Amino acid sequence: MGRITPLRGTDHTSALKISKTQLRELNATGRFSDDVQQFFSDDPGDIATVARLILDTHFPASVHGGILDAVGLSLDDLSMPTTQRRNPKFRGDVLTAYSYRCALCNLDVRIGNLPVGLEAAHIQWHQAKGPDVVANGIALCCLHHKLFDLGAFTLGEQRRILVSDQAYGSPQRFEHILLRHHGSQLNAPVHAEDHPSSQFVGWHRAQVFKGRARPL
Repeated sequence: MGRITPLRGTDHTSALKISKTQLRELNATGRFSDDVQQFFSDDPGDIATVARLILDTHFPASVHGGILDAVGLSLDDLSMPTTQRRNPKFRGDVLTAYSYRCALCNLDVRIGNLPVGLEAAHIQWHQAKGPDVVANGIALCCLHHKLFDLGAFTLGEQRRILVSDQAYGSPQRFEHILLRHHGSQLNAPVHAEDHPSSQFVGWHRAQVFKGRARPL
């Protein structure tokens, strides 16, 4: 595993200017300071408390499981409830606006009157102060919601779906799940005022989308 060590005589401000791409290429890792590691050693239960706080503050719920797996924790370890306040109407308003179907793949499975596997995705994450308004939401199936939150695809002008050049998989399955949607238009909500806002889409492209869009 690589580790970034500031050069002698280099101030910390300069050392922090390295880009995320460079850090990935170097396979860079980090560690807690000695006092923080001692704090967790004295009371291991605080690990779950801090982990929950970090997840709820900085990451959407759709990716919590993957992050915890990567660091050897589980959702069962995190007993502290979230303190983030959400608008309870957001999910229903978004699903209604998109006629209760995935805006990408049209999934609209129901058991009785209960929609299955359909979620209201924030474009600008709730954790990044994205508001609970329909123009900041898209109805997506659980799979496409997670891919969206991980930056595998984003939106361009006029709701154009753009797939990342860093997303890939076995040709047939990847084509069916994601690549066939590249360049097509995301399904439109019923009302024009509920269309994805360019402000929130711009945030997603800048902060979440990985790499560059594949050629159209």
